[in-house]
Amino acid sequence: MKNTALIILLFFAGLALFPSLLNAQTANTTDTMTVHEVHNALSDPMFNGVLIDVRTKEEYAEGHIKGSLNIPVGTLHEHIEKLRILETNGLVIYCRTGRRAAKAIDLLLQAGVENIIYMKGDMTEWKKEQLPMVVNDKTGQN
Repeated sequence: MKNTALIILLFFAGLALFPSLLNAQTANTTDTMTVHEVHNALSDPMFNGVLIDVRTKEEYAEGHIKGSLNIPVGTLHEHIEKLRILETNGLVIYCRTGRRAAKAIDLLLQAGVENIIYMKGDMTEWKKEQLPMVVNDKTGQN
């Protein structure tokens, strides 16, 4: 009985210390936006957020949101200083399904970057909703 209670206590303590284990899709972001909110914001002259696509270069070339920067999650650490400057306007992070976005958000938060917005639904939802994409344009490559 004592062992079971200890295991349960450790489980909940782990969730409290590492909330991203509970839901890897959204991590510890300060805000979220749906794909439609992001799409609408892009046509709003008051919106100054910077879209960061953390998928691979190949995935980015297959289709991405116009104006987004492609910084694959594996190279994110190389761009921290640049992202600290860009975060003033808010960084909208997305990938294909949310897993890499969650990892990127965790890395950014650990580096002290805090003005982060997670695009809920990522590119999977963007495509499902048939929102506009740019294909085979590598201008966002870093």
